[in-house]
Amino acid sequence: MSKPRRDNDAIPSWSGFNYQGKITLLCSLIEINKLITKGYRQELLDDCYIEIEKTEDFVLFLHGKVKSLYQVKAYLSTDKTSSFSNAMKKLIEHRNSLNSLNAECYICAPLSISDWNDTGNTYKNQIKLFFYDTKPIHVTEVAKIIKIELEKTLKYMGLTNPKTDDIYLGLCSFLDNKVAEMHNQEKKKRNYNLLFKDMANFMSHAHTHYVVEQEAIEKENIYNHIIENFKNIIDGFCNNECENKQMGTCRRDIYGSCTLTTSYDYILEINIWEYCKYLNPHIITGWDKQLSYVERLRGEDFKKLLIPIFHKIRESTLHTDAETIYCETDIFNTVKNKVIPTLLNFDFGLNDISRSISDTLEIIKQNSFLWSSSISGCAITADTKGEKYNTEEDSILYFDKGENDYITDNDNYIKIVDSREFIRQIGEINDIR
Repeated sequence: MSKPRRDNDAIPSWSGFNYQGKITLLCSLIEINKLITKGYRQELLDDCYIEIEKTEDFVLFLHGKVKSLYQVKAYLSTDKTSSFSNAMKKLIEHRNSLNSLNAECYICAPLSISDWNDTGNTYKNQIKLFFYDTKPIHVTEVAKIIKIELEKTLKYMGLTNPKTDDIYLGLCSFLDNKVAEMHNQEKKKRNYNLLFKDMANFMSHAHTHYVVEQEAIEKENIYNHIIENFKNIIDGFCNNECENKQMGTCRRDIYGSCTLTTSYDYILEINIWEYCKYLNPHIITGWDKQLSYVERLRGEDFKKLLIPIFHKIRESTLHTDAETIYCETDIFNTVKNKVIPTLLNFDFGLNDISRSISDTLEIIKQNSFLWSSSISGCAITADTKGEKYNTEEDSILYFDKGENDYITDNDNYIKIVDSREFIRQIGEINDIR
């Protein structure tokens, strides 16, 4: 009998440190401030809460009644209504299923939707765009806006000289822990509700007793370091190595939109903590240590293994699925017609290279994180020095889930391809076009 596939729901796909989690936190603070603006009393928050990841990304309940439903999309690569059509359809359907026809529905996105008011948008009179001070909230701005609302909350609660930055990070960690706790509960018994009273109690406690854990500070700093590092590598490549860029602009080259800027937008959209694991499919342990992410997302590896690929891919074929950044192509004849650039490198610099490669491939085969992920049935790039490592057939690597499991079905493999060979073939296709 085969072992059951791992339930994706067992691992949170977002937290207080991601855009969706931060928008949830911001909306909570805005509503708390509306409730306590004339003076803080615990009873003002009775039966007021955010329901997380059950009916919608989150749903706001005030005094037990549905007030609003929210879909959060951290899209930086599109600003068209068509990209949100499924989300808007779900909002209306879920509002109706809750029998809350007067509840408001919101799309939360970091960019203005350029064709929102066009006649073809049939949802514009039923759904609102979530703005702050009449503007959308960009991924890079959401933390600053949370702190603005948090300062109001602490003032309304009568907490003087607040350490806003510390309490903000503490709230992110608080939400992180709530989501993790929720996902550890049985689905039928799961408590999806983030109570406003609990948030208020946390803030009160944090102000007087709580010193922000170093882990929360470190995680925020690491995220900013990774993003800035990636941006600097792109800027360096564009300034020193790109022959196609147009002078006077950073978002276009002579072929049109620059794919490198699109890859940066995707890095901002994606869950960087999960993405790091996909970029390093040969590493299983050590992910509980925050500094591992710095070590495993080094600038020199970006420059050597990711940037040349992102630069060569046409923008129309570069996509993200919230877990990975991939090229849509049938070059390598995989089930999903995807190639996912990674930081996998077989240049070990050791005497017994074949043994090191064998050990690395064996680790990948046993990496349970990848089993039920979007990487299955795809090709991944690696610095193989142009070699094919025939683990089963034609560099196809089947995941090893155990001796009693079926390990050779079409959706249960990855194909390892050489980065340079991929770049060469992509270049040939581009030249033909």
